[in-house]
Amino acid sequence: MILHWHIDWSLLFYLGNVSSIPVFVVDEMLDIMGDFSRYGRVSFSLDQQEMVKL
Repeated sequence: MILHWHIDWSLLFYLGNVSSIPVFVVDEMLDIMGDFSRYGRVSFSLDQQEMVKL
């Protein structure tokens, strides 16, 4: 008998102040976050001021 365990994680990423980070770095961070999607649900957090700047 083969048992297979499957765990779904909820992963939350906080990018910090993205206004001073070059766009290509933010893009790379989003790609890395996407790589984690195979392990579970991926979300990221921004406050309202950061979202307006992005």
